[in-house]
Amino acid sequence: TASGCNNGTVTWSNNTTGTTLITPNLTQTTNYTATCTTQTGSATSVVGTVTVMPQPVLSLQASSTNVTVGTPVSLSAIGCVGTLTWSTGQNGSTISVTPTNASNTYSATCTTGPGCTTTATVTVNTQPAASLVVASATVCYGSSATLTASGCNNGTVTWSNNTTGNSLITPNLSQTTNYTATCTTQTGSATSVMGTVTVMSPVSLTVSRTSLSGGTSVTVSARGCSNGTLTWSTGSADNGKTSIIVPATVNSLYSVTCVSGPGCIATGRIFVGSGSGGTNEFTVNDALICSGQSATLVTSACAGTVSWLGNGIAGQTTSSVIVNPAQTTTYTAICTNGSNALEAEALVTVTQTPALTISASSLTLTAGQSGALAVAGCQSGTLNWSTGSGDDGKTSIVISPMATTVYTVTCTTGPQCVGTAQITIFTGQQLSPQLNLKKLVSKTKGKIGDVVSYTVILFNTGNGPAINTVVRDSISAGVIIIPASATVSAGTFSQGTPVSSWSVATLPANATATLTFSASLTTEGIAYNTAKIPGITETVCTSVPYKVCKGSAFSFELEAPVGYTSYQWLKDGIQVYSGPLNSFTATETGEYSVSVDNVPGLCPSGSCCPVIIEADSIPLYTALPKAPTCVSNQPNTDGSITLLGLGASPSSYSFAISQGTSFTAVNPALQAIPANGIIATNLAGDRPYVVRVYNALGCYRDVRVDLVNNCQCPAEICVPVIIRKTKSRL
Repeated sequence: TASGCNNGTVTWSNNTTGTTLITPNLTQTTNYTATCTTQTGSATSVVGTVTVMPQPVLSLQASSTNVTVGTPVSLSAIGCVGTLTWSTGQNGSTISVTPTNASNTYSATCTTGPGCTTTATVTVNTQPAASLVVASATVCYGSSATLTASGCNNGTVTWSNNTTGNSLITPNLSQTTNYTATCTTQTGSATSVMGTVTVMSPVSLTVSRTSLSGGTSVTVSARGCSNGTLTWSTGSADNGKTSIIVPATVNSLYSVTCVSGPGCIATGRIFVGSGSGGTNEFTVNDALICSGQSATLVTSACAGTVSWLGNGIAGQTTSSVIVNPAQTTTYTAICTNGSNALEAEALVTVTQTPALTISASSLTLTAGQSGALAVAGCQSGTLNWSTGSGDDGKTSIVISPMATTVYTVTCTTGPQCVGTAQITIFTGQQLSPQLNLKKLVSKTKGKIGDVVSYTVILFNTGNGPAINTVVRDSISAGVIIIPASATVSAGTFSQGTPVSSWSVATLPANATATLTFSASLTTEGIAYNTAKIPGITETVCTSVPYKVCKGSAFSFELEAPVGYTSYQWLKDGIQVYSGPLNSFTATETGEYSVSVDNVPGLCPSGSCCPVIIEADSIPLYTALPKAPTCVSNQPNTDGSITLLGLGASPSSYSFAISQGTSFTAVNPALQAIPANGIIATNLAGDRPYVVRVYNALGCYRDVRVDLVNNCQCPAEICVPVIIRKTKSRL
């Protein structure tokens, strides 16, 4: 289209006129020239270009054109250099679709310019998914099974044992086995299902019979047919029974068949009578015993050789054995006669002796008063009361004794397996305990390191037993209980710090229980030990003297509990103070005690043992000097000092030495005195020494030692001299 040629004529290069030019169908870009000639004769030319776009190229490709329904498929567009639009509304050169119909057509359009489009299609077909089912099977032990797979339409079934086909025949099986069937369809999809062949356990059937002797009938039993049905040769009336009763005097062969599962069959036969087939009369007895007893198992009518299986008797070949199992046990007797063998099982049932406990609503009743007795512990036995058969079998009975009576109950769970319990019901006054307590100590005065023994005595002076009594025993500071030293005549002792407990479950009337234990004294002062039961407190004490050095000044502040009107302080039994003060200052050695409220012997709680203050001193020992030896008239420095008179243990003391006439050493280094008493050697003479000996308390005693040299020459003595000529001058 040309515009702007007003009042003129447009002529095109293809010789057509007009403002509009319609080109023919073009295959390539082409230029056209429009010339405008005005009325004045002037001409103006302009070139117009028709650009020809290439025709779009498009093809579609699917990852698979035949898939299982519901399987994703990838679609790809190939060759489009323009804009791509899919029929699904998606964009992009590759999309993913999930076909659901049997036939699914998908299209895509490629646009490269105005009116330049190309459309392509692709079809994806689907196949239905496999609906695979495998029917499981149940077979007898040692049998095979057939498993069938269904639902694999248009596909192939492959089994886990690598066989193919819709059916699988298994080998003979001895245990339950799983097989997997896999269906592979034409589209390549695979579906797997497991089938199970359940193998029934082998049918186990044991046939036994009771002894032929001593009766007119015999019981024939079948054991081991679990989850099965028993069929007897005696007729349908006995079918299903685990035992039947048959005449003992009629010779007959009896058989029983156990059918379990899909045709799983076991048959047992036994002969009753004394005619032909006697070898089949082999039996062994069962037994019922009480725990701790023994049983004798006896075989009968074995025409061959007897052997045994079972704990403690395996390998024995006697016709009878003695067994004493701790629990119910099965033993097997085997009768072998040539190539034939018969087995019989004996079941020895072990029952426990019943542990009975009997309780009463009250142990004391007035004459004719009703009370109740109850027994526990007889779970599977027969109860028999001493009150008569009317109460037998009951776990509780009502009694009305007219006098003190002993009641007995027994529980019988088997032959010679009897438990017994008794209880005494008293008539008359009500029984009640009356407890008292006494505390004793082996020493009232000791020293550090001493071991003292404490005794607690518990009395029951009442007419009834004391139940669950607890004595609390406490020790003060300065006392340590020696572990494992406690002994009791009844109950249990639990050691603690500082409180221990002694528990006595039952203390009968007019009975006594005793607790004894040992403890070590560790500090000076008064060591206390207190025992308590409700309403009664018993305390004992041991005085451990305070040690002071003899001649030294000291003071101890003594205090008694407050709350009394007056206090009388005594030293060595002589009153030294009387008044309202509960304290006293002791500045002298002696034994100090206190009484209160002017009552002789009445001391406040915790103040009844005297406080003892003792002077400690060093024994009067001897310091023995040994003078230095001499060379001519010169003394050596080998003098020594030896201490004597310090008893059998001089090493318990220490010493220090100071040269001079008095002890002047400050903070001397103390040394233990050796066993031989020699405390110094290599000493020079003609000088004094002071020896100071200490005890553990720090008290000391000084002794001066003078070490004297004794090296003077002896008096002059005249000695005659003889001169003799031995050689002359020539």
